[in-house]
Amino acid sequence: GGLVGGLVAAPLAVAGGVAGTVGGVLGVTGPGSASGGMASDEQKAQILGQLSGLQGGPQYDAAFVDASLQGHREALALHGSYAEGGEDPALRRIARGAVPLIRLHISQLSQMQRMMGGAAEG
Repeated sequence: GGLVGGLVAAPLAVAGGVAGTVGGVLGVTGPGSASGGMASDEQKAQILGQLSGLQGGPQYDAAFVDASLQGHREALALHGSYAEGGEDPALRRIARGAVPLIRLHISQLSQMQRMMGGAAEG
């Protein structure tokens, strides 16, 4: 919970919220259809529960970065997809504007993961 829970939940919630909006606009029928592997609400709740059950320290930091990367990758897939094929021109512009920032965050999170000794992806 608290600030850290919000930081982890935010990219996951944005990805989930955008999935519903983009899915409806693009005709995507279910979670994971747009990105090939989006976390379900149950999986997101499990991630947040796992984080809230950990004490601060290296194990928590690694789980936090992993969850953040997952959320950002989902957000990138959704925004990228909508930027390319969305119906609403104003929303396409917003999605196109979000993509570079999301990529920057993924790069930063991947660097953090490498520095912690994890296997950075993306």
